[in-house]
Amino acid sequence: MTCTGGPTGSTSPVSAGRTYWPGPALREAMLAYGAQRVVTTNGAVSDALRAVGARRLAVVHPYQEPVDRLLAAYLGASGVGVVALTGLGLDAVEDVYAVEERHVVDTVIRGDHPRAGAVFISCTTLPTYEALPRLEERLGEPVGSANQITAWALLGAVGEREHGPRQRLLDRAT
Repeated sequence: MTCTGGPTGSTSPVSAGRTYWPGPALREAMLAYGAQRVVTTNGAVSDALRAVGARRLAVVHPYQEPVDRLLAAYLGASGVGVVALTGLGLDAVEDVYAVEERHVVDTVIRGDHPRAGAVFISCTTLPTYEALPRLEERLGEPVGSANQITAWALLGAVGEREHGPRQRLLDRAT
């Protein structure tokens, strides 16, 4: 998550690790503490989903149980309908650093669901940026990654736009 604000308008990343805070409560607490703006990756997912006109997500993630279920519950509490939850099949959390783009792409294709209006790739460590346009073209629906959605939300919070080739979230935002 990221807080922006203060007299200098600086940006400071804050990681919640492998836990999922009750999004609105954490955001409100940070605002009460003095942050002028608060953007969380998971909180931005529901905004991104609305921006592309989707109501339900297929989620691809590197997490193990029960963290995957916590993610689905968090998104559900944020108003996001999760219709599929597909893991990358990693044995340990440290394995995420060795994941190659091809593995992510294959898992996204396998993890898509006919009722999903979009796919969300959770985890800021996964290599996704260059794959997003190809995945959207192949699946025929928006595909957003944690990094892309976070950048989109951060820039939107300060009145700027993100630019990216053939990415529906970014095309709709410009």
